Amino acid sequence: MKRLSFFLALLLSLCFLAQPAFAGVESADPSVKIHDFAGLLTSEEQAKLERQAQDIVNRLDVDIAVVTVDGLDGLSPSTYANDFFELNGFGTNGGMDGMLLLVSMADRDYHIATSGKAYDLFYDKDLDEVIDRFLPYLSDGEYYTAFSRFLLASEAHLAGTSLRLRQIYPIPLIAGVAVLIGLVVAGIVMSILALLHKRSLAPAPDAAAYLTENGFRLTHKKDMFQHTYTSRTPIPKSNSGGGGGSGGRSSSSSSSGRSFGGRGGKF
Repeated sequence: MKRLSFFLALLLSLCFLAQPAFAGVESADPSVKIHDFAGLLTSEEQAKLERQAQDIVNRLDVDIAVVTVDGLDGLSPSTYANDFFELNGFGTNGGMDGMLLLVSMADRDYHIATSGKAYDLFYDKDLDEVIDRFLPYLSDGEYYTAFSRFLLASEAHLAGTSLRLRQIYPIPLIAGVAVLIGLVVAGIVMSILALLHKRSLAPAPDAAAYLTENGFRLTHKKDMFQHTYTSRTPIPKSNSGGGGGSGGRSSSSSSSGRSFGGRGGKF
């Protein structure tokens, strides 16, 4: 009986150790995208950001979330962000595709975690561009603006559009103005060409109009060297860098060993 009890206790201990260690990570509803555990936002600001995030998820089929906490309970920012994503079941398409911004107030840490499609689309340099958009506001304590900029910059890259133009003008307006300008310029150019063509084809009354009064007489000839043309073909250079021209991707793991991409730092 003692042996059986010892065996059961040992088996229970092994099963407990085999479970992912998510101690200290907040629990959250994955259908909600803005989780302000640190109380940095008003209810109105949180509602606006929630609508902005939900719109991104619905249109692009990639999960996106913002999480604020008071502290990390001894975990690194990357581990906490990865654990929060995995523990709470974030990510579309079976929990694979998504990204979140974690902000911890204890030591002023932030970290962006990416998974699945978001990992594939965001190289380190892309995440750095997103960070450049929101970090100044985060440092100044303008949390609503910082999180809105994070969502906007991430959406622009996920959608493959111009980040700068999308922030200033709606994409349909940009396309419409571009088409209109092209039509106007093309119309002006075609009008000028048609006018010149018409003048150059004005008929002469007879063949004598093309001759001088004394006729044509060649009095001098000379060969002149005008220019030379040199063709160069560049020799391709090998690229041995692991990230190629895109700058590579950083990676980290959750407590269960699942791999995530991401970037982070202090604000």
